[in-house]
Amino acid sequence: MAQADVDRPMGKSDRPRTTGELMRSMRKLGDYDLDVEGDNDIEFGSLEERAVFEELVKKGSGHAIFDKAGPFWQMACLRARKYNVDRAYELIINYIKWRESFGIDTTTVDNDLEYRALVERGVVEACGNVDKQGRYVLTVRQSRTDPGRWSPRYAVLATHAALESVLMRFPKSQAQGVAFVNDMSGIKMANMDSRVPREMFAAFNSKLPVRFGGLYVVYPPLFMRMIAPVIRMFMSKKMQSRVKILSKGYKELQDHLDVDQLPEDFGGSYAYNHQDYLGYLSVMQGNYGTLRALDGKLLDANGERRASRYQSLAEEDDDEFHDCSDLDIDSLRSVSISCGSSGHGCWSVECDNLASV
Repeated sequence: MAQADVDRPMGKSDRPRTTGELMRSMRKLGDYDLDVEGDNDIEFGSLEERAVFEELVKKGSGHAIFDKAGPFWQMACLRARKYNVDRAYELIINYIKWRESFGIDTTTVDNDLEYRALVERGVVEACGNVDKQGRYVLTVRQSRTDPGRWSPRYAVLATHAALESVLMRFPKSQAQGVAFVNDMSGIKMANMDSRVPREMFAAFNSKLPVRFGGLYVVYPPLFMRMIAPVIRMFMSKKMQSRVKILSKGYKELQDHLDVDQLPEDFGGSYAYNHQDYLGYLSVMQGNYGTLRALDGKLLDANGERRASRYQSLAEEDDDEFHDCSDLDIDSLRSVSISCGSSGHGCWSVECDNLASV
């Protein structure tokens, strides 16, 4: 997609007027094969994984773009490409180039009011909940967006920020993949900007260090139910199996997410505070440009762990970490809610283990 088109909000002439127009504009989504080949037998966090990572570092060391990624994103790309070193190396280069060209590191919720407004609207939420296969979930509420106000660039920025926060807070998601819940309740054709999913799928296909775990489409409107079978015809069988059309809504979604993992407005009991999530993004994006170690902790210019007034937090039972090393006192209060009863708390940082200031 041309840059001017990515930055342009949807005008009246862009809106599909008929189901046929919408179907033709979205049919190419089937061209994207988001599955990757590789070795699924390598255990997360194992010595074997570390050995493959060292092989990747040996291959890329000295390449300016590869080195700019740092250990955290290098490992994330390796996991996203199922430990295929050559494909991981290619993904690292593509991802860092894309971050630069798309303005990821220069556009934040604190320096762009329109971007912040979109995130505050809650169009994309990374709650920290998981589906029944253990994959972390991003929830998209399309009825909250206004494509006449926000361009495809803002939509991709908000989605990337949510993905980045999940990959950083829950490293196992790098290997397990991320699932999407797309709540289409109340959607009209006027809310549909086919440029957004095309740009999103193109990024997933070759640029983002994340495995596409699946898509749950909740309350699809009639026009979407009509075109979905046509789009599916152009997808691989594996991709087809990962897309679930849930016409019965939140009740049917319970077949894929336990009730304690469903947000409260979906009829579940999973607590979520969007302001805490916004606070987390502010801190995360405030550290853009700083390299991170394998565990996500910040590194100084010499590649050493950056000094912190806080000691790292204890790992949870499932070996996922919650890192406070890059937070200051003022921002800490924005992310100090506690874990939910499921053990996969929202934007939770347990502060019992903080070192004294």
